[in-house]
Amino acid sequence: MKLGRYRIIYSNGVTQVKDLISQDDFKNTLAPGLMEVYRLTQIKAHEVAKELKSTLKKQFGDNYFTSESPIGKAMFTGRLVLVDVNYDEPCTVVRIGDSTDQDETQINEE
Repeated sequence: MKLGRYRIIYSNGVTQVKDLISQDDFKNTLAPGLMEVYRLTQIKAHEVAKELKSTLKKQFGDNYFTSESPIGKAMFTGRLVLVDVNYDEPCTVVRIGDSTDQDETQINEE
């Protein structure tokens, strides 16, 4: 389930718009669903895989971050920290809406 739409502004000026989803939804629903899409594709069940992928996209969107991801943590710390690549830079994460059914063009016009 989408918890809100956010604008992420990185230290280099790049901006993204993403939906926040809970870590539990990612672990318990989205990740297993994506693994099933992959499995179905491998056994050539493309139509079923396409339907499942569409269902997951409707529920979670296709541009998301989780509450426990580096971007999710940056909402509270103001810093994007990627330990594996020794990256630690300022990052602003701003809630821009509750309604996540708007497209990015509508959001950027606000």
